[in-house]
Amino acid sequence: YTILVACWVILEKKDWKQVCDNENDIGVENNEEVDGGNSHNNVVTFDQDNQDHRKKRVTVASTSILHSRRIHNQRLHELSVIQQFDSFDFTVIFVFFSVHALQCNLYIETVNEYLTSIGDNDGIYAKIFSLVLPCGIIFIPFIDATIQKVGSVNTLKLTNAFSLIFGFILLFPNLTVQTINFGIFTCFRAYLYATQKTYIAETFGLSTIGRIIGCTCTIGSFFTLLQYPAASIAEGYVGDGFGVVNLFVLVISCLPVIITAWYSNIILEKERYHNLGKNGGANESSGEQLPLMGKKIGGD
Repeated sequence: YTILVACWVILEKKDWKQVCDNENDIGVENNEEVDGGNSHNNVVTFDQDNQDHRKKRVTVASTSILHSRRIHNQRLHELSVIQQFDSFDFTVIFVFFSVHALQCNLYIETVNEYLTSIGDNDGIYAKIFSLVLPCGIIFIPFIDATIQKVGSVNTLKLTNAFSLIFGFILLFPNLTVQTINFGIFTCFRAYLYATQKTYIAETFGLSTIGRIIGCTCTIGSFFTLLQYPAASIAEGYVGDGFGVVNLFVLVISCLPVIITAWYSNIILEKERYHNLGKNGGANESSGEQLPLMGKKIGGD
């Protein structure tokens, strides 16, 4: 508890507004670096002979920057909470959190019975799990570094990857293997809750962050009610109950993967060419093109 309180005090010193402003400043700086001071030209072409120039294009084309552009172009911070609920950006985090929360809660509820079913008759491995679970706080520095390095959307993808790895390993009824899975689950769970709140703060702004988080958790809790019939099935209503239920949870865990990939590769990619129509196109003969934001995020 002392370590937990210390971590909480340290995290409380990091103002959410400052974190969001820093993310926006990074996006603006990347845009300005590529623009080269030419404010009237919102389209930057690739220079085939200049590899350093190409690297800058890759930075600007990153998912994190495209996410910042969408926040600005769609005026997400200025929308009412009802309008934010109606956005695809909210659908992403709603599906992401609901499915993964079900996965976490079901595992915590049934882990003792599952371990017993595969040979943990004396409860040693169950005790190991109870000791490993609170150690999620050790992943705080890694979560912070991940979000700062690749952005919240890509961290959603990483969390999805942890979910699939955990779910896949769970299919192997071996106590030694499951001991390794304890650490993976703890990491996945820590990333889940941290990433959810970071994405919401960054995407919807500070004025509605409390209501968005509250509604996401409340609505998602109805979905997690499935854990009770699933636990009943796993604990004895069918022959290999845990195998069936664990496979089912792994399959539905693909939903956040699909919707996050759609958001990143389809929805955010549209922001890359958002300004092309406004500027009447560009000189296609100079190669691949990447439009820039006409305004800085958060102001002119």
